[in-house]
Amino acid sequence: MKNFKLAIILFHNKSNIFWTRFLRDYKHVSCVCFDDYNWINFDCAWPLSRINYAILKPIPIEELLNGFRQNPTISSYVCMDIDDAVYIRRWYGLMINSCVEFVKRITGINVGFTLTPKGLLKKIICNHAKNNYRIINLWERNYGSF
Repeated sequence: MKNFKLAIILFHNKSNIFWTRFLRDYKHVSCVCFDDYNWINFDCAWPLSRINYAILKPIPIEELLNGFRQNPTISSYVCMDIDDAVYIRRWYGLMINSCVEFVKRITGINVGFTLTPKGLLKKIICNHAKNNYRIINLWERNYGSF
C-alpha cells in the first residue's frame, strides 16, 4: 500500500451507524489523502467491512479545506504531514473494526489505542510532537455555548 505524505482527517457529526447515537460530539471519522496527483476520499461504510473511496480532482488544499468548512456535517478536521507510515498491528484479543481504526490504518499515523472519533482527535492533538506526523492545520466548528 502506498504511504501518503499528506492527509486530512475529517470528523463528522452525523452517521448512519445505529450505535453512534450514543456519542455526543463526533460520530464518524473519514480521511482524504493526497497521492502526489489526486485527492482520494476514503470512508468505511456499515457494515465496516465495506470501503468507499472517491478520487477527487486535483485542487489546491486551501480550496478543499474551505469546502470542508462549508459542509455542515463536518465538525472538525486535522490536516497533517505524515513522515513515515507505521504498520499498525491489531491486538487479536479484541477485534474492533471501527472507522477510527480504518483511518489510522489508511493514514499510517501512530496514536495508540482509541475507540471513538473524539478520542482520536484528542490523541492526535496531544501526541503530535512525539509521533510520526506534524499537524499543519486544525479546524473545529464553533457551535457556541448555550
